[in-house]
Parts: sequence; structure tokens; C-alpha cells
Amino acid sequence: MKYVISSILERIQSQAPNPAKQLRVRLSGFEDAVIYEATARALHQRYDREIKVVTRLSDEKWREFQAGNDDRQNAALQSMRARGWIAERHSLTHYRNLPMQEAQLIVMMGTEAVADQGGLNDCFYLDPLRLEDELGECYHLVFPCRAGEWAPDEADCIDKLCKDLFALVPKSLCKMSEQADRWGDLDSAQDFVEKFYEDLPFWGLCAQRDKDKLPSVSKIASPSSKKNFLQKNFDFIKRKAFQKMSQKKYLEYLGKIEQYRTEDGAEYADDWPSWDKQSLPSYSKYAAALGHYISGQDIEETRRLLTGVEFSVTDAVLNLKVVTPKPPKKPKEQAVYGSPLTAFAQALLTAL
Repeated sequence: MKYVISSILERIQSQAPNPAKQLRVRLSGFEDAVIYEATARALHQRYDREIKVVTRLSDEKWREFQAGNDDRQNAALQSMRARGWIAERHSLTHYRNLPMQEAQLIVMMGTEAVADQGGLNDCFYLDPLRLEDELGECYHLVFPCRAGEWAPDEADCIDKLCKDLFALVPKSLCKMSEQADRWGDLDSAQDFVEKFYEDLPFWGLCAQRDKDKLPSVSKIASPSSKKNFLQKNFDFIKRKAFQKMSQKKYLEYLGKIEQYRTEDGAEYADDWPSWDKQSLPSYSKYAAALGHYISGQDIEETRRLLTGVEFSVTDAVLNLKVVTPKPPKKPKEQAVYGSPLTAFAQALLTAL
């Protein structure tokens, strides 16, 4: 969440908190207690020696976070409670109305959970949507580069993949920031591409770990690249090809699954060495799950399992051309001409 937290801090600092005026800030809609705890801690560290700082998380949001029973968030909540940053005894309106001599910077957090927000509207307001609007489509800024700054073509590559992603799934800057924290500093755009495709299950799509099957940085960043690089993956996850399906088409898919098992040169058959790295450990188990998914059985569970299987496997199986056995050729009838006796003799010789 480093990018989101730093963005919040930068925007509060842009309002120039100082002893001569009171600044009220309202933070709303951030669904992670860690963001609120880290923001409050950073503000106190930065300003406590200069001005009086009051930070409070609404009691309603505190209870909502607690109900989630998440260990990571609970640790943040306990830290906030120990420092007195939870509005347990008073409403947020009470803190909003503190006189300037008691607080020059008032930060109220989780305000969307408060029933009566009438007195909270005249504040400097920040929420995830505002941060997303200000970021625009410069998604490369979320991901730290070890070299310090992305080259233009690298930035274009990162922006393009993120735009493709958010054309298909709900945009979430907070989720993307969490992902960037897990990845740490990246060495190159190629490093980003590999981690991005491998981590697609984080966004509900199928993993793509085979580096040889990934598009190049130059291809992704090319201005002429108009297609969505994740569309096929997304369409499979949404079962677009399987929603209106005839019996003939269903049997064709089952035929592809079975045929691939014995196909000469099939890369992902049972002897594929990377099955132990997949969510389904063999082609046989994968084939069974794929068959269920196509037919609509246990959709959510099979979808979950299939997102952990390299998408190149599914792409190879579903794009296989079904070989239909050709019927044996009928023997060609031979015409015999002449008198009946001559014709009979000729036919007899042909038969022998």
C-alpha cells in the first residue's frame, strides 16, 4: 500500500498544515486498516513537533474492520487503539468541531461508515476514486523501478497491460498498490511483464508463467498494438464460449480434451514436467476439471482451480483441431461390357 499511503500524505502536505490555521481532512472508502494506521503514524511523526495533530478512525469503521477477522488488519487496528486513534468515546463530528488551539490538523478516517455525515462535508476530502482520477492511466508510477525511473517504452508497456486489465476487471488502485508492495523494486519492464502474468490469479484470471509464451515488451508498448492482451484469458474465465452451446459443440470440446491427451508432440500431456507447479497436478485432473467447467458443473470451484493452471495449457487444448476419422472408401464399381458370356468371364477374372 506504499503508493496509496504516500499519495494520501502528499495531498495532505499540499494543503500546508501549519499552526496559523486549522486543516480538517476526511479519508473515506479505503478498505484496508493498514492504510489508515500507516497514514496516521506518518502524520504524527511528521507534524507532532510543529502542530497539534488529531487522527481518529470512526467507531463504525473500526467495528466493520474487526468483523473481517483478518490478522493483518487486526494488527493495524490494535496499533491504532493503543495510540488512542479510534473514535470510541466521541463521534467524528466532535473532533471536527475541536477549536484551533486544541488541534491544527484533524484527520477523520472511515467516514463513509458514519450514519450522520452532515457536519463532515466541509473538509479536504480524499478517497480511492479521487486518487485514481489523479493518477489517470500512468500506472507505471505505482510500481517502483530499481533504476529510479522507467524509460518511456517501459512505462508504455506497463500502462498498456494495466489498461487492458482494468478494461476487463474493476479498477482498484489499492489492490494494485498492494501488489506492487509484494513485488518490490522491479529491474525492468520485462521483469514487470513476467510478474504481472504470473500474478493474474490475484485479479481472478488464469496464471501465465511460461515466459516463452508471453508477449514482448516492444510488442505490448507498440502504438499499433490495439488488441487487449488479456481478452482470451478473460473470455475463458467468464465462460463466454460455453454459455450458449449445442450438444454437438459440447462433444467437440470433450473430443479436444481427450484427443490432446494422446496427441503426438502435445507439450502439456501427462509427462509435462511443470504439472507439479500447477493447481491441478496432472493432465488427467486438469482434463476432468476443464470438462466440468465447460459443462457448467461446480463452476466457482473449477474456475478457482483453473486459474492456477498455466493458461497456455487451456489455450492449446481448446484450439486443438479435432481429427474426425474419415469413413473407409467404398470400392469403385467396375463396368463390364460385351455379350453376357464375355461380361461374365471378365467379371470372374477380375474377382480372381
